[in-house]
Amino acid sequence: MKINIDSKIIEVNEPTTILDIFNKNNIDSNKFIAKLGDELLPFEAKLKKDCSLSLIEIDENIIKSSNNYLAKLILEASVLKCFAGTEVSIPKKDINKEEASVVFYSKERIKKEELTTTKDQFKQLIKEGINFELNYNQNLNNYYKNELLNSRLDFNLVDYPFVFINDSNLIVRYPIFKESFNIREIEIINFSGEYYNNDASETMLQKISFVVANDKKQLSKIIKSIEDKRLRDHRYINENLEIFNIDPVIGLGLPFWLPNGAILKQEIKKYLKEKEFEYRFIQIESPVLGSKLLYEKSGHWNHYRENMFTPIELPDNETLVLRPMNCPHHVSVYKSKIRSYRDLPLRFAEHAIQHRYEFSGSLTGLERVRAMELTDSHIFVTPSQLKDEFINCYKLIVEVLQQFNIKIKYLSLSMRDPNDKENYYNNDEMWNNAEKQLEGMLNELNLKYEKMVGEAAFYGPKLDIQVETALGHEITVSTIQLDFLLPERFDLEFINSEGNPEKPIMIHRGLIGTYERFVAILLEQTMGVLPLWCSPVQVSIIPVSEKYNDFARQVESKLHDKKIRCFISDRDDRLNNKIRNAITKKTPYIIVLGQKELENNLVTYRTYGNEEQIQISIDEFVSKISKEYENRE
Repeated sequence: MKINIDSKIIEVNEPTTILDIFNKNNIDSNKFIAKLGDELLPFEAKLKKDCSLSLIEIDENIIKSSNNYLAKLILEASVLKCFAGTEVSIPKKDINKEEASVVFYSKERIKKEELTTTKDQFKQLIKEGINFELNYNQNLNNYYKNELLNSRLDFNLVDYPFVFINDSNLIVRYPIFKESFNIREIEIINFSGEYYNNDASETMLQKISFVVANDKKQLSKIIKSIEDKRLRDHRYINENLEIFNIDPVIGLGLPFWLPNGAILKQEIKKYLKEKEFEYRFIQIESPVLGSKLLYEKSGHWNHYRENMFTPIELPDNETLVLRPMNCPHHVSVYKSKIRSYRDLPLRFAEHAIQHRYEFSGSLTGLERVRAMELTDSHIFVTPSQLKDEFINCYKLIVEVLQQFNIKIKYLSLSMRDPNDKENYYNNDEMWNNAEKQLEGMLNELNLKYEKMVGEAAFYGPKLDIQVETALGHEITVSTIQLDFLLPERFDLEFINSEGNPEKPIMIHRGLIGTYERFVAILLEQTMGVLPLWCSPVQVSIIPVSEKYNDFARQVESKLHDKKIRCFISDRDDRLNNKIRNAITKKTPYIIVLGQKELENNLVTYRTYGNEEQIQISIDEFVSKISKEYENRE
């Protein structure tokens, strides 16, 4: 049996545990854990077939996640003990560094007040001490519809260990560090529901979300951190800013932009198109539909079918698909005429509507949707232009993200799994060449990156720029991908300087990803305090009483002439309430107008987050804010 660990082949004669492999090959189990695909394996997991592993360095977050995972197992055992006839399941996300969750099925719905007995049982088990002795008696009787486990875990490849807790034998899917487990306190932070397998057509299970800690002080700190994240969640921020809405009658995962959101999106789009013009991109437009034949030829039909909506069958035997990607369309634009080397690099850009099928249970505000607009581009280059064009794309992306002060978590060099011939185009020479070139360019730019094996697109390696959301999700905000495959599949050519046909190389560039996901990131990273230039309402004008409403409209008219977006708060309400409402809406400038301002042609203004009140002439204020808007401050 051959085990590939970070490109080093290790041969073993029989099924063996991760820990045995580490010990026999001088891999420090106090420093590293093994990763199989997207899963971190427990040390006691037994490998039964050839596979590829990567080594992940153990850090504080992994230790915290491990503690939460063991606490989850103990709480699962407590639920099974306290409530007869219950069966546990796998939640949408059950392993992270701050909180954990237990999802279970019960014929009789459990009430929130009944969870006190579960907490008491948990604490009793902790007090008595847990026997960490593991076994391999695979028994999934405690699990609701255990086919979910079978679909997520490859039992033909791995024998997962089980731990016996409180009369329940529970599977262990994550590394456990017994010596680091010193949990004494637990707090249930939410009791809700979750569809089995994130599928709205399935049973609604009950879900306990909880946190654990070594002592009450640490517990309070963790709870505060979770509350801070809730306040930073773009869905919570949206309640006050009114950016988007999702109406189930229209369809789940199909967001529509409210007036404020439409302004925000259009301001961002205007800026991006100006930057693309600066970098000599050519804007094109293509249809939201494509034929099935198009996606069969591109390879998306075979590799991306599960993320596409059901095809539309037409009476004349034509089959159309809502496009999940734009690359085949842009390839067709390239092929619409004969291209010369003098035409290259050819940079097509399109802010394009796409549709991708997602399970209803995985949809999350604007972060994960079914209809989206992608800031997309495809660049066709000669081999000698590849390096300069890659640097050009990276420079553009960095400039744009800096404009919005987006905090990057890390850069990911996404490569194929060489053993996976099903999900990646089977051409070793092409892949080795593409990966070597991409990694070489990153090294030449002195960029720090993490290699992510098995994360490439089916057609080529890519550089993904990763950020972290308020909920702790790692998502890609921008990407640059190399593609040697689609030019071959579509027989793309250009006439080189010697008059001979030659294949171009294709670069896929996602500038800020989709507008939907980017706005979610922007709202979370700014806490909704948007820059003046893209704020839906830039100035809130507040007359101190009704008799100053006409004066307020005169000030608004002057600002409107300079294309400044204003809101006049002229309803019958107390002044403090009007100011508080403007602050809640996170308006960049708040103007208060009264008798003094009227007599002297002044405005008294304050900026968001600043209580200092400043008086200047109306013309000065109009000039000041117009300049800030034009300069995108």
